[in-house]
Amino acid sequence: MMKRCWAEILGGCSHKISREHYIGRELLQKVKTHGLHDDLEGHELPATSLKAHILCENHNSQLSDTDQEAINLHEGLLRWFENEEDVRKGNGFWTPTCININGALFSRWLCKFHCNLSTLKGIIPAEHYVRSAFGEKTDPEPRFYVRLHPGDSISYERRIWYSDHIIGRSKSDENVLFHVYFMGLDFLVSPFALTDAIKSMLAEITGSQFYLGYWMEKPRKFVWKQGDIQTKSFVFDWESDGA
Repeated sequence: MMKRCWAEILGGCSHKISREHYIGRELLQKVKTHGLHDDLEGHELPATSLKAHILCENHNSQLSDTDQEAINLHEGLLRWFENEEDVRKGNGFWTPTCININGALFSRWLCKFHCNLSTLKGIIPAEHYVRSAFGEKTDPEPRFYVRLHPGDSISYERRIWYSDHIIGRSKSDENVLFHVYFMGLDFLVSPFALTDAIKSMLAEITGSQFYLGYWMEKPRKFVWKQGDIQTKSFVFDWESDGA
């Protein structure tokens, strides 16, 4: 792979290309990853295999806050998982957990994650995803959808999954919609509105009814209950400037 910065379209590249951990080095130390490439489906990936020369040092340093937001979300989810396990084992009581998510920063991390993986696959990331990773306004502007992963929460895998899907005839990254599963939260990022027609296309492409479920665009809050007890809530802030 050619050593070049996928954010070079923004200008201001430094001479040195860093060896980027494309999921984020600190986050990588905390969570397992799975399904990042078709040929690696089903395999846990060692840390040494998750680095590549794909960002210059200058642009890489500008994205450190986005990595930290992903770590914050992981740590909040981990606290809740640990509380749930204690309750199920009879060793404690529900402790309501509020997980605050800076949507502006986390959406940038999602776009960065996609640009990293596209570059690794030899695909030039679409300009709207590159600029969004750095907090710039774009046209089209990526749209962010969230849903709680269906199923028993205790069975959630503490992993990060990634998949992308081409919508339309052109195989350009400009027509790619991508999905990131983040330890029980599902995110869809798309350059166009997630209509029923698009959902149906995704279901047909993947052979799964999963994408036909209810997705919320930039939700303000999710609340999770066990019976009548509120055990966790997710509060999103999409307005704070993460740039």
